[in-house]
Amino acid sequence: MSPFDPPPLAAHLLASPLLFVLRPLHALLLNLRPAPCTRTPSQRPIRVVCISDTHDYHLPSVPDGDLLIHAGDLTNSGTRADIQLAVDWLKTLPHAHKVVVAGNHDGWLDTSIRGFISSCDAEDGAGDGDAQAIDWGSIHYLQNSSLTLTFPSPASADSGRSSHHTTSANAPSRTLTIHGAPQIPQLDPSPDSVHAFQYPPSLDPTATATTTTTTTDDAAAAGTSGISDFHAYPYPTPITHHIDILVTHTPPAYHLDNYPYSVGCPYVLRAIWRDRPRLHVCGHVHV
Repeated sequence: MSPFDPPPLAAHLLASPLLFVLRPLHALLLNLRPAPCTRTPSQRPIRVVCISDTHDYHLPSVPDGDLLIHAGDLTNSGTRADIQLAVDWLKTLPHAHKVVVAGNHDGWLDTSIRGFISSCDAEDGAGDGDAQAIDWGSIHYLQNSSLTLTFPSPASADSGRSSHHTTSANAPSRTLTIHGAPQIPQLDPSPDSVHAFQYPPSLDPTATATTTTTTTDDAAAAGTSGISDFHAYPYPTPITHHIDILVTHTPPAYHLDNYPYSVGCPYVLRAIWRDRPRLHVCGHVHV
């Protein structure tokens, strides 16, 4: 059975009878609670549109909004050519800001396995290695890096793009700080695995990581954000404190991660509990 196959009810019951009973109750309570207040009445709303795991499929319709987030797995094979096709599709979407993280199927963006992907690119006539980088355009590609985006008041935004705003035109601009990370718990331990950004199990979460700061332009030029050796620690640039939105490809452990066949990340879970971002966007598990 694949780790992504939906577990039968019997597996849930045998894994933990108590959780089997409490999870539906918890889901009900979550649906009954009021929406969290994330802004004051004087602040303009920000509409965030989230997609993930499109796997070469270009959605025919994507809701409009101020910010589009893609949480990884743009492609199936992970070649540079396929990633560029997906990026070119994202460029056509009208959102003012777009943020992307890689997934385990976006192998060309992981320099540690790019050698396995480059041969496919050569066969596709798309160049090899670093000869051609991804043209991200105005898209912000985050790989263990952060950025802060400014959202102007509706009065200064294009009138056609602000029709969903109901706040006063005098509302001040707002900013959001976003951190993106592609790492996933290891799926395939084989040395020639084409799953990108895997980290091996049983890592010490207290290990010291070297913080690197990389601009989006640097990432666009290199097809990477300066990641050196993610095998030393799942997140070579630690997940930033005081962020508004966290974007990871993996879900946090035990949340939407196909429990009890959990494939989520305990490090992401700890970061969320520690930093309490207003929004966490993830993908990876389709069930």
